[in-house]
Amino acid sequence: MVEGKDITGVVNGFATLVKDVIRYIISSVKEYFIALIVIFLLVSGIGMAYIYRAPLYYESEMVCEFNTLSKKAYGEMVERLNVLAQTRSYDALADNLHIPIDNAKEIVSIEGHNIQGSLLREDATPDKDPMYFKVIATTNKVYPIVEPALLTYLNSNSPYRREMNRKENAKVNKKIDFLNGDISLVDSILTGYNVLIRNTNFHSDTSFRTSAIPSLLTYKRQLEDALVAEEWGREELKAPVQILYGFMPADTPHNERQKKVLMSLLSAAIISVVAVVFFRLVKRSTISASS
Repeated sequence: MVEGKDITGVVNGFATLVKDVIRYIISSVKEYFIALIVIFLLVSGIGMAYIYRAPLYYESEMVCEFNTLSKKAYGEMVERLNVLAQTRSYDALADNLHIPIDNAKEIVSIEGHNIQGSLLREDATPDKDPMYFKVIATTNKVYPIVEPALLTYLNSNSPYRREMNRKENAKVNKKIDFLNGDISLVDSILTGYNVLIRNTNFHSDTSFRTSAIPSLLTYKRQLEDALVAEEWGREELKAPVQILYGFMPADTPHNERQKKVLMSLLSAAIISVVAVVFFRLVKRSTISASS
């Protein structure tokens, strides 16, 4: 069992150690104050030059819904574009998006995220929540060009999706042709039936004249509803990814220079203090070793 005196001794020893470290740091700063100032100015100067020479960036998000493939598949497709942008492979980036190379050079990064904010390429869940695509660029004028280009890329760049669309389109077109044929057949029957009724006198059985018409009209409405559904499905196959809302970049770039300047000054101060303390330790060790 640990006694109260032992705990007090440990605490006092730790407090003494902290005081000694602080005294050593203060004495090192006083002894090498000029060196500290020089190091601080040098490090902070390098940081400021990097911060103010770096271009300012714009960023905006496009949100899309989809009905085929998966979020992971679309995330991997976008990651390919991001790699091209990050490695400055502008020729390949322009070729994949079918945009001018000058516009491709203005793209800094392209990322896909799910509704929780996680990377889209890591999301293997089967749900169809909206997808978020963030583009960082050096100018806000590139977004109206990137938006349709990125949508076209998502809808047409997958060879698997293109082949599946071709097969599905063939099936849908057959169904549409069949439905159109049935609707035409019903129209022909209705026309012939009306002619038959006008030219024939069925005084004894009026139900014969009218009973078939409602059934035919109901059947025709069902065929027309099915036709509309198939035509709508065909349109969805053309563009499985649709925009909920597009890019809306700000008029001014995203500016974090003030925050970066403060971080740079703090880092320069820490590096300067660590440098003079290290230099003093090395100097004293060298003197001790030589003596």
